[in-house]
Amino acid sequence: MTTISDKDPTYLELAAFGLDQGALRSIGVLDSIWRAALQQVAAERPDDPALQEFFKFSASLPVSLPDPLWQKNWLAAWRKLAGRGVPLSEVLTLLFAVVEACAVPVMGESQSVARVNVDLYSLLRRSVFCAVSAAIELDEEARLAEHGVPGELAALQHLRKMLESGRNLALLSISLVNRHSFAHLSASELQTLPALFAERLGNRLRAEDKVFSGREGEWLLVFPDVASMVQPSLAGARIKQSFAEPIRLISGRSISLDVAIGAAMSPEHGADPDTLLQAARLARWDLARSRQEFGWYHPDLHSNWQTRDD
Repeated sequence: MTTISDKDPTYLELAAFGLDQGALRSIGVLDSIWRAALQQVAAERPDDPALQEFFKFSASLPVSLPDPLWQKNWLAAWRKLAGRGVPLSEVLTLLFAVVEACAVPVMGESQSVARVNVDLYSLLRRSVFCAVSAAIELDEEARLAEHGVPGELAALQHLRKMLESGRNLALLSISLVNRHSFAHLSASELQTLPALFAERLGNRLRAEDKVFSGREGEWLLVFPDVASMVQPSLAGARIKQSFAEPIRLISGRSISLDVAIGAAMSPEHGADPDTLLQAARLARWDLARSRQEFGWYHPDLHSNWQTRDD
């Protein structure tokens, strides 16, 4: 039994990449293969201390991916690389060189490959994409902040101001993911996605509504002066309709997106910014279980996320 903090269940969107608890257990059997492949790639860059530190945290990815502390340290090592001027494209190239180096040990060289081996290799690739997507979003969040798109801290400050003034409001936590399309995008295309998402979300807002960039791929929409759950529900429907049309990239390619929207409302679901934000996130995280695209917070979600079976 693993106890997971209801304030920070995960830094990564594991469920959005199809990484449930069974899948995460399966990936663990590839630990020794992954470590050997990573050492092989790392040996080609022995004189780069920043990369070696990053490789050190990356070595336990197959067994540590669901661990929030590992996620935090891994993302911090990624940020350190970025701070030292290591290009994003270079880090991606190195990580997927490790993935490719795992192909033969996992699947062999014959044309006949057991289904279980194919599935394991697919899970490994998906796990790396999940971690990489979170790291890319961290870089993009910093870039968006430079261009005037506020982040989570600004969202909390805005929520506090609205609540202290006695205004009822609704908060939507939105995730936009399509793991099948993301797997075929280049690093430069992945970097442009958040700005495209922000623009399309903004087109669905009233003048008084606000959009913020949240945690790794998350978007937060604040709707002030709402009288009932009907208005936010309609807003969620409009957002889903907006993203029913594929996103067209600068390269000319288009991708379709899966939308997950968790909703919470004050004062019913939280009287302070942190509680309200966590309520919206819990509602969104629960959608992976219910396989729905929109859901409201309800109190049972806290007990569901605080304690779960591995």
